[in-house]
Amino acid sequence: MTLGTRSGATRALALFAFACLVVACIASVPRDDQPRQGWWIGNGIVVPHDSFPADCRLCHVEGGWNEIRDDFTFDHLAETGYELVGAHQEAKCLRCHNDRGPVERFSQLGCWGCHEDVHRGTLGANCESCHEQSEWIVQEEIVQHNRTRFPLVGAHAAVQCWACHPGGEVGNWARVDVSCLTCHDDDLATATTPDHAANGWVNGCERCHLPTSWSTGFQHATFPLTGAHRAADCSSCHAGDVFQGLPTSCVGCHDDDYQGADDPDHVAENFPTACEICHDTGGWDGARFTHAGIVNGCVSCHDDDYQGADDPDHVAQGFSTACEQCHDTNDWDGAMFSHARITNGCAECHQADFDAARNPDHVAGGFPTTCELCHATRNWSGAMFDHRGVRSGCAQCHQADYDGASEPDHVAGGFSTTCELCHDTRDWQGAMFSHVGIVDGCVNCHADDYAGAADPPHAAAGVSMSCEQCHDTNSWSGATFVHDGSSSGCALCHQDDYQAALDPPHAAAGLPTTCESCHDTRSWSGASFSHRGIGSGCALCHQGDYDKTRDPNHAMAGVSTSCEQCHATGSWTPVNMSHVGIAANCVVCHQADYLGTNDPNHQAAGFPTTCETCHGTNDWEPASFFHSFPIDRGDHDDFACIDCHLRPRNFLSFSCTHCHEHRQSEMDDEHDDVGGYVWNSPACLNCHPDGED
Repeated sequence: MTLGTRSGATRALALFAFACLVVACIASVPRDDQPRQGWWIGNGIVVPHDSFPADCRLCHVEGGWNEIRDDFTFDHLAETGYELVGAHQEAKCLRCHNDRGPVERFSQLGCWGCHEDVHRGTLGANCESCHEQSEWIVQEEIVQHNRTRFPLVGAHAAVQCWACHPGGEVGNWARVDVSCLTCHDDDLATATTPDHAANGWVNGCERCHLPTSWSTGFQHATFPLTGAHRAADCSSCHAGDVFQGLPTSCVGCHDDDYQGADDPDHVAENFPTACEICHDTGGWDGARFTHAGIVNGCVSCHDDDYQGADDPDHVAQGFSTACEQCHDTNDWDGAMFSHARITNGCAECHQADFDAARNPDHVAGGFPTTCELCHATRNWSGAMFDHRGVRSGCAQCHQADYDGASEPDHVAGGFSTTCELCHDTRDWQGAMFSHVGIVDGCVNCHADDYAGAADPPHAAAGVSMSCEQCHDTNSWSGATFVHDGSSSGCALCHQDDYQAALDPPHAAAGLPTTCESCHDTRSWSGASFSHRGIGSGCALCHQGDYDKTRDPNHAMAGVSTSCEQCHATGSWTPVNMSHVGIAANCVVCHQADYLGTNDPNHQAAGFPTTCETCHGTNDWEPASFFHSFPIDRGDHDDFACIDCHLRPRNFLSFSCTHCHEHRQSEMDDEHDDVGGYVWNSPACLNCHPDGED
């Protein structure tokens, strides 16, 4: 064996020995997954059991120290004074009870006693203001963030917290600058359509952008966008991203439209370039030319309209080209031909109208062609035949009307053909038969009316046939029975009315049949019972009214049956309850009012039932509420309820710390010499009851 060979063998043996040593060392190290005296080291350090009961089986399962009995119970609140809530209920005992020292020392530190402050003291010591014992994840982050100087709205509510708070992944929520460019500087750098940097738009993002979208919110104040301008693309006016020095007049953008307009030809007619005189931003069509000051010369623009008119045909009829004689500047339709100074010769123009007339047929009736006798120059309809001087002989023209009359049938009734006895020259309808000189004997003509009368049935009731006693010659309706001299004995005729009366039921109530005690001869309705001399005992007659009351329920509320205390004899309503001498115990009667309030909800807000504290006896409103904390002066003047009472309709709960701009750590330092100082809103109010420093 050579020297080199021996040297190599020596090195191999040395390496083998070293490897064996390493394996031996590793084998000698205890393993976490191996039991040591039956205890799993993965459960933590064994805590001395000196003070525990000697019987291990009270807690442990025999044969394995690391397993607690299923039926083991321990009332942590009763035994230690500290209740386990949320995730603490599921935590291993040794998470708190271990060799770090007495658990009481750490519990006095609050959350920090067991949980590392990953926020590095920047958010104060009150972990419960954000966290719950059920889990670390903060609930309602958006709502809580909205109490800061930067509420999260729109897209801001969807981004990850650490996008704005570097270090937020590990709980570092340091205050950051809330200006837009803090987060959106890259967006500004890439904004090229239009180019923000070139146009000097490098700050004030909120003037154009909203948290909900980059593309909305710009107020086009220098040139308000209305109508079609609102839908136009920006580049149609701002070509090449030019935003300064652009014209604001219509023709500045629409000169091509002006030059191309041919209906009418704006250039040929020398129309002004002030487009807005006729057009609006809604659209080119529907333009309205102002004719102010134009009173003649219409045909210079409207000759085509004149030539094309066919109803009537202006050219064929030789109409004047002075359009303004018949038309106005509002519309061609509705033209009015001026018949001024035309008093005859109508047929020269209206012969066709005369020949076509059918109601009545002018030709067949032999009517004269002097149209002006019946018609006016305003309209053909509503013609009025002039009966001036015609006082008789109507049947010569109106025999057919006489023969066709059916209501009443003139022929069957033997009516006279002297139409003028009942009709006038204005209209057939509304004929009036003259009863002049007829004062009796009506039944000679009106026996059928008497026999057919049903309300009341004249024949069955034996009503006199002297119609004139109740009726006049104007109309059957509205007959008036004369009760002159009738002051009693009403029931002789009105017994049925008495029996049928239900409100109140006269017969059942035993009311007297002397109707005249309450009723007069004009109408049954509006009867007035005389309460004169009645000052008490109302319930003798009105017990039923008392029992039926619901607002309030008199019987249930134990209201007195002395009705006269609140009601008058004129009507049940309005009621005037006398509160004289009543200064307390309103809720005895007004419990339902208290429970029914909703603005605010008295019960939910914990308001006292001493109504008289805020209300008077005249009316519930207006109430005068005394707010112990001054909200009518100082820094809190005109605060809305929700500004301090953050839980809707719960006015027992309030918050000071959400609004004032200071952190707990700052306040802790400022109050380090104040005895009993606590960081919470009730403590703030206790020391600052008037809202002052």
